[in-house]
Amino acid sequence: MAIGAPAFTTENIDWLIAEADRTNGPELKSIEELLGIRLHEVNRSRSFVTSRGRTKQGYMIEMRTDIPGSHATAGALLLVDGLDGCIRVNDIRAKYGKLRLKQSPSGHSLDQFVGWTIDRPWGEVTFGFNERISDCLSRLAFSAANPKS
Repeated sequence: MAIGAPAFTTENIDWLIAEADRTNGPELKSIEELLGIRLHEVNRSRSFVTSRGRTKQGYMIEMRTDIPGSHATAGALLLVDGLDGCIRVNDIRAKYGKLRLKQSPSGHSLDQFVGWTIDRPWGEVTFGFNERISDCLSRLAFSAANPKS
């Protein structure tokens, strides 16, 4: 089932979290299927492949996956940027409970984020609130604790 709502909702977040829970962290193939897009490789290092794409709703997706056997020290990372609508931090707290402050802006730019995190068995989900629109969710980050390889 692809996420197809015109505006990003907490239900979309639930789908992404449920899929990451099912696969023990974000996985490229399942995320592509869920979002209804194909991500294209944009960078490859010794340890990771970075792929990007844009959904038809305009959300920018970036996925970093470790290369099996590469001795990567971090797991998969999924970023969902450009979220629309206005999911507020209080909506996130009401739905997911206690949040841990993960990232604070330094005050040098309005393009920095405040990041609130919830822990999952496989890693964490961070909800990013841009300083320009400080009470509307604009980024999601799914960070797996360890590579699967």
